[in-house]
Amino acid sequence: SVAESLFPGYFPQWSGTQRWQAGIIASLLLFISVIVHELCHSLVAQSRGMEVSNITLFAFGGVSMMKGEDRRPSDEFLMAVAGPAASVVLAILFGVAWKVLEPLNEFAAAIAAYLAVLNVALVAFNMIPGFPLDGGRVLRAALWGASGDLRGATRAASVIGQIVAFTMIFAGLMAIISGQGLLNGMWIILIGWFLNNAAENSYRQLVLQERLRGYHARDIMVQDFEVVQPDLTLRRFVEEYVLRHNQRAFPVLDDGHLLGLMTLTDLKHVPQEKWDQLTVKHMMTGLTKLQTVRSDDELQRVLESLGDGDINQKTRTVLKTDKGVVDNGRLVGMVTRSNLINFLRVREELRLRP
Repeated sequence: SVAESLFPGYFPQWSGTQRWQAGIIASLLLFISVIVHELCHSLVAQSRGMEVSNITLFAFGGVSMMKGEDRRPSDEFLMAVAGPAASVVLAILFGVAWKVLEPLNEFAAAIAAYLAVLNVALVAFNMIPGFPLDGGRVLRAALWGASGDLRGATRAASVIGQIVAFTMIFAGLMAIISGQGLLNGMWIILIGWFLNNAAENSYRQLVLQERLRGYHARDIMVQDFEVVQPDLTLRRFVEEYVLRHNQRAFPVLDDGHLLGLMTLTDLKHVPQEKWDQLTVKHMMTGLTKLQTVRSDDELQRVLESLGDGDINQKTRTVLKTDKGVVDNGRLVGMVTRSNLINFLRVREELRLRP
């Protein structure tokens, strides 16, 4: 878009190679600007005691993935304004570079000008008061601080975010219909669609966290389950355990110590003609690769653990703890997604309060 739609209008004398070089450099520097924006969010969040797992970049910007919700309205406010503040600083720096380079190097000055304008646009867009944009988080912090109701504040900010999203979708459609540009219209529609989904999901996530608050892994873990020995052949494993028990994952224990987890997914990778030669120990997922939680971990932490890793994406183990330390790997229970879903469904049917 930058190489073929933007620069040709300002620099018609540039060759196609120059335009594409400038477009690639400008796009990379724009993503670096977004990284700086998101890093500032993350650093402030970490300074306020929140855990940041990663930063994801995508076509419309970036998102800092934080575990848990903000603790106070002031935390929310400081974290929200950190990103736009960084973008303002970048816009100033690129603006100065633009003016300095303008009489010296047209190519470099053009890229600096683009980045100065885009960082200003990034600030303006992100400060729209609709969740989950930074402006929406500032609005939520203000409403939360005034009312003390995080859920109500999130709901109000999310509704405004959806209004902004549908406005952008409508504007994109009108741009296409009026002939102002198919590409620009599609970008606006896609950004609006993304914002609408993000606003809905942010509110649903908060509601889910409220339903899980105050409960721990021990409250939903299953303690009645079958375990298998590591020297069991795969055929015996199938005939004596898989076909006889309503269980998709089996802890592998040796003398009471957890060695790993044998799942149906592990079994599917083995041809049936090898079931008599291979044992559970050969195909199980080892303990070092398992995602484990403690019995006193809150359910929100358990939910996050169920979403991490790639081990069957179904089952995680719960280990006995002693002051937060795993006690020799002794297995006391198992947590599955079905446990968690059933727990939430029953709470919803009974209308239980957090």
